[in-house]
Amino acid sequence: MNLIDLETYVKSSRLAWLGRIFSEGSSPWKAYITYLLAYFGEVFLFSCNYDVKDCKINSTFYKELLQWWADIRIAFSTKPSISYNIIWNNKDFKTVNKTIYYSNYVNAGILLINQLQFNKNNIECYDSVKSKGLKHTNFLARSGIRTAVPAHLKDGFG
Repeated sequence: MNLIDLETYVKSSRLAWLGRIFSEGSSPWKAYITYLLAYFGEVFLFSCNYDVKDCKINSTFYKELLQWWADIRIAFSTKPSISYNIIWNNKDFKTVNKTIYYSNYVNAGILLINQLQFNKNNIECYDSVKSKGLKHTNFLARSGIRTAVPAHLKDGFG
């Protein structure tokens, strides 16, 4: 008789919830996680390079789910994940010791480091973004985002 590794069983059972979270339709429990993660872009957070410590949520279940998802993604990744290049909720990009998430940028499709146009100065970059229809942004916010990206990660992104 084989003994079940209880910790692995609990983790796999909880991670099975991810399929339910990403499925179509609505339900009360989906509304709850949407509420908990609203500040971080709701389920978009699962695509990001987040640190659970930066996610101030009051649910042990969902906090553990986020941690285990991050652990599994790192452990089983065979190539660098695109999540490392996502600007939002990225544990490596902080301003005033907090990760950044601006829904208006996400809604405009600005998700990745290379879309920050480091080959342009701040004014040119800001003008370029405004001309592409990004509403409700300002120069200081845009400059702050670009400044939050560490110098070694800006290399090669134009």
